[in-house]
Amino acid sequence: MCGRYLLAMEIDEVVKSYNIKNKIIDNFQTGEQFPGTNIPIIIRKNNENLLKKTLWGIKYLNKSIINARFETVEEKPLFKGLFEYKRCLIPASSYFEWHKKGKVKEKIEISVKDSDFISLAGIYGNFKDKADNIYEAVVILTVPAADNLEYIHPRMPLIITNDM
Repeated sequence: MCGRYLLAMEIDEVVKSYNIKNKIIDNFQTGEQFPGTNIPIIIRKNNENLLKKTLWGIKYLNKSIINARFETVEEKPLFKGLFEYKRCLIPASSYFEWHKKGKVKEKIEISVKDSDFISLAGIYGNFKDKADNIYEAVVILTVPAADNLEYIHPRMPLIITNDM
């Protein structure tokens, strides 16, 4: 599960690193990113990368859905068609998981060795709130944790590397 992540990159670094040709935003909040806030995402439109901000989390049945299992995302009615047509990258420097030691939870920052930034895989789309207002939201795709991280949490965000 990915409930928080760190974005230490400034907007100019994101624009350069992701070869952004068009940006709908002029700035974004750096630092720790939280569900329920607008986060920067990168989408592909007309064969170009576009940078925009989108709400992290879908309000659904009195819950906020912030993650989706990569293995089953296409089976879930809430996400129908999003994986095929509405994929995105979420620029990040690292992400956080909480390791439970008895009754205490320890916050652990996880990053990729020899990398200043990572790309978290996400899907986004338009949804309706309880008042039938349409809003755009994004969720982070998760996969089973890598062997060396399993002791912290059984799942982790799907990280897209530059060589993909």
